Formats: sequence, structure tokens, C-alpha cells
Amino acid sequence: MFSSFDPTPLTLTTPPELRPYGWTTTDLWCAPLITGLYALLTHAQPFWADLHVLVVSIFWGHFNDRGSKPTIEAVDPEVARAICTLVLIGMFATRAVKNFAGPLVPSIVAVPGTPVKASSSEPHSKNKSGKAKIQ
Repeated sequence: MFSSFDPTPLTLTTPPELRPYGWTTTDLWCAPLITGLYALLTHAQPFWADLHVLVVSIFWGHFNDRGSKPTIEAVDPEVARAICTLVLIGMFATRAVKNFAGPLVPSIVAVPGTPVKASSSEPHSKNKSGKAKIQ
């Protein structure tokens, strides 16, 4: 809020999370997502166990012939932690590439609503006579 990470003097500014597209900040939504994923995998409460059965049934169609709900076992807490860690690594690696890729990946760095410019790297430059000179 006070722009303490900027090299300028402290001024009152709008936090990045409250600016346009601030809701896309990884730090803002990774905590509830990972908490829900861990609860889903470990069946922390009965709701999460039922939701786990629903998700598995939707994606893999594990309904039996009689149409009753299948029983899905909870994942071991250590395995659930490892899965959540891998998801977090993927999320923060994606954020790092998006924020620091520079001109290497122009389609990822583009701000929504702005056109992406193609790089104009020319392997040949022209001299005064108009002939191409190979560099």
C-alpha cells in the first residue's frame, strides 16, 4: 500500500491485488486452492469425501452397474502433501516465467488487452549501397 518495494519515496498507492487483473495474483488464490485440494485428497470432513467421489465419478466414470456411489479411499497425508507441493511448484514456476521471461516468451508476458509485437531481429543489415551485409 505504501510502495515500500519501489525505489521512490513512500507514497500511498493501490495494492496490486486491487488493481485491474489483481485477482490473477498467484499469492491471492494459491492458499485456498491448495487447502481445498489437500482436504479433498485426505477427506478432512465428510463434505470433502463426497466431493472427491463426485470428482472421480465425473472425470473417470466410476459408477457401478447399479448406479450407487462408489467408495473412494482417502489419500495418505504424506502423498497429499507431495501432490500439493507439486501443484504449488507448478503455480509459482509459471508465475516466475510470466513475470521474468522478458522478450524470450512474448505471448506469456503480454498484458491482457494489448497486442503482442513480433520481434524484428534481422540477420542481415544493409550498408549505404543498399546491399545486404551478412553479420
